Amino acid sequence: MPIGNRLRFDLTFLLERATKHGLLRWDTAQTKYFWYTKPFLDLQSVLVLMNRGVFTGSSLQAFAEKDSGSKVPGWYRDRRFSEIIDYVTKEHEAALSLLREARDTLGGLGDRLRRP
Repeated sequence: MPIGNRLRFDLTFLLERATKHGLLRWDTAQTKYFWYTKPFLDLQSVLVLMNRGVFTGSSLQAFAEKDSGSKVPGWYRDRRFSEIIDYVTKEHEAALSLLREARDTLGGLGDRLRRP
């Protein structure tokens, strides 16, 4: 199960690249099946709620120790793959840390509001 932040963007990018390079050949029905049946946990909604419901300013970088991903395309062009791996590893750790904290906080809220 994919877990992360703004996964629809990342998964769309991967699907488009896989299709471009002939690694994936899905028709419309297969693509719809993938999008609507695959379970995933996306931090995006949690970040928007943490930002008082505003999308602008709700990046993972705003709430966790994480650098901007704007350098990644340049690193890729320059074949600096170790920097990309380090960046992705740090982003992964930041997302999971924030998800754990959100789970604990929201779990407490759920415990208080849950109806018998």
